[in-house]
Amino acid sequence: MKNKNIFWGLAFIILAVAIGLDAFGYFGNIGIFKIISAVLLAIIIIQSVFHVHFWGIFIPLAFIGILFKTELGIANLTPWPILGIAILFSIGFSLIFKKSHFNCCISHNHHYTDRIINDDPSCDCSVSFSSIVKYINSDNFECSKIDCSFGSASIYFDKAHIQGDSAQIIVDVSFGSVELFVPKNWNIIKSADSSFGGIEEKNNNAVKDGPTVYLEGDISFSGVTIYYI
Repeated sequence: MKNKNIFWGLAFIILAVAIGLDAFGYFGNIGIFKIISAVLLAIIIIQSVFHVHFWGIFIPLAFIGILFKTELGIANLTPWPILGIAILFSIGFSLIFKKSHFNCCISHNHHYTDRIINDDPSCDCSVSFSSIVKYINSDNFECSKIDCSFGSASIYFDKAHIQGDSAQIIVDVSFGSVELFVPKNWNIIKSADSSFGGIEEKNNNAVKDGPTVYLEGDISFSGVTIYYI
């Protein structure tokens, strides 16, 4: 968290310097809107490079290309061709260099259908261009990894029991939506990185006297909703 604060602090300082230089005419006729947008997009790219998150690299690059199409001489390539190229690059690189956040999650190589019940302590879930509903009924839940690209996933943890002090839910969501249904007394610690996406909580009004669950991973152009039930 401290490193993230330092990163964003430096980013705002760079943005302030860019605005000041523009006021003195150092950027010519480019315009303050383009400068601010480019700096913010560059920040997202840098952060995504550190996390090896290809959606956060290629999509912002495409928007930079659209903003500076005249200066770069690529007016014929914008906006849809360059966005299509960026999306295809993101999908391709994500499939080739698919990363594993933590080795606590065990891959079981199940064939996932639209409705699954799983009682293993650690389980993975992957969906692309489709949707699934999964029920985690483990008596000793430890970790779950959820990959969702251009799809939707509804994962029910309401009957999962955590024997230790904590567990992990790791999400990697790109252009998709994930719904997590969890016991109302779980204490969810949200530390997932997000680019053009976020985490929303519903019915979060109960006393958190249960175990701690760390929600980690990457969210890009997507939404994760936590329902406390």
